[in-house]
Amino acid sequence: MRLLLSVLFLLLSACGEAAPDAANELPRASDTSKDMEVSVSVTTDGALADTEKSDTFRLVMLGDSITAGFGLGNPRLLTESLDARIDELRLATGADDLKSEIEIINAGVSGDRMQDAAARFDWSVGPDADGVLIALGGNDLLRGIDPAITRQALDQMLAKATARDLWVGVAGLRAPGNATATFAAEYNAVFDELSAEYCVPLLENFLDGVIGEPSLNQQDGIHPTPEGVSVIVNNVGPWLHEALQGVHDPC
Repeated sequence: MRLLLSVLFLLLSACGEAAPDAANELPRASDTSKDMEVSVSVTTDGALADTEKSDTFRLVMLGDSITAGFGLGNPRLLTESLDARIDELRLATGADDLKSEIEIINAGVSGDRMQDAAARFDWSVGPDADGVLIALGGNDLLRGIDPAITRQALDQMLAKATARDLWVGVAGLRAPGNATATFAAEYNAVFDELSAEYCVPLLENFLDGVIGEPSLNQQDGIHPTPEGVSVIVNNVGPWLHEALQGVHDPC
């Protein structure tokens, strides 16, 4: 309990917020506020079981309310902007690999921890998916989830993706610098060690440059503004484009 309270205090302090805990969690699907319901109900594009297979490389972005575009008006702002950025990079580099012709499927669910996404993995990453980008971990940090639980859930998803021969990448997060040394080491190791074990590309901190920047976050200090989304896209886009071409293949 002491670790949980310590992590929550440190994280909320880093975001410059002192509001009650409930206001500072990434909202869950069970939350009842109108904005949260809209964010959840209209954002997840769902399983691909009923879609027709095509030459397009379908990449599912499996995430939480950051992916779901909470509070942005357009709940698909992040995935649509990232999709457009990949297209720009493909044209600029002349890449003609199949994986450069991609469609990013939004599978963001507000409030999801790593274990929640693992529980819905088979449905969210449907049979017509060609790849999955796992962009989770924020709620695990905010709630002080035992890193062993986070590890088990990510391990399950990577194992499933590998068994299905899907392309898989991980857009991770880093524990804040003022977290306890033990928690930070254990949390960061989840991403570092599992990405190496499964030989998948890892972006260490997809919110780099956004966390703790008031001008790039909404009033809750957690969810990015449209300008914050642009920074995320600039972080993730070039990395993802190269990773899809195998540039960041660690093995």
